[in-house]
Formats: sequence, structure tokens, C-alpha cells
Amino acid sequence: MSKNLTGLFQITQWNEECHLVFDEGGKQCCAQIKQTYSGDIEGDSSLKYLMNYRTESTACFVGFEVINATIDGKKGRIVLRHDGVFEQGVASSHFKIISENCSDDFKGIHGSGSFASAENGQANYQFELGFDDNSVKVIGI
Repeated sequence: MSKNLTGLFQITQWNEECHLVFDEGGKQCCAQIKQTYSGDIEGDSSLKYLMNYRTESTACFVGFEVINATIDGKKGRIVLRHDGVFEQGVASSHFKIISENCSDDFKGIHGSGSFASAENGQANYQFELGFDDNSVKVIGI
């Protein structure tokens, strides 16, 4: 069984610290981020990205996100592993649910997906959730 979910997440906090600046340009940074989810998923998340800026306006990043979510009255933790890029002012990420770390009503959830950022620190999301033998697919709009 699968379920399609849509909504929006909003970045509410972004703290970025750079650890290495390359003489030729570019840098490596770590960002700690807080987000809120609305729509079919209600809740908040904490997220850490490790970023490698190739230039001031392009970067690649990896990270982990923990979402404390409520979906259709069910509650629990969903954990995502991100692999993304920032190009032409848009952050996009492909991510995978780490099933073993999901909790409560979301035990047994698994899958992968993506998102692309919009304006003002927002991104639209679309989740297709599945449990047990079903996959979860998340596609940004």
C-alpha cells in the first residue's frame, strides 16, 4: 500500500560555518538547518549539510535530516540521507529514507526521493509513502 502526500517545507533557521577556503576559489562548509513542514506532513526537522562550494554560486552537499512528523494522525520520526547540488540559485537533493532509524508509526517505511527549492527558503514536496514491501518515492515539484 502506498500514499501520495504533498505540501511545503520552510527553512526557519540556517547556521553555516566554513572550515576551509581554497586559494583557487571555493570552500567547504557545514550548515545546521531547522525546517517546518506543512500540508499532508505536519512537523519540524533538523538537518545538517556538509557542503563543498565550487564557486560562490555552485555547491554540492550531503547531509542527514530528522523529521518529527504527523501524517493522518500517525506520529513518529523519519530520517533522510541527502545528496544534492546548488546551481543557478536552486538547491536540489535526491534522498533516501533510512528505514532502520524511523520510529513509532513510521517503522517499516522506506524509499527515496528528491526536492527542489523555491523562493524564500521554501520547497514543495511530494511523498509517496509505502510500508514493508512497498517503496517510498518522494518527488519535489
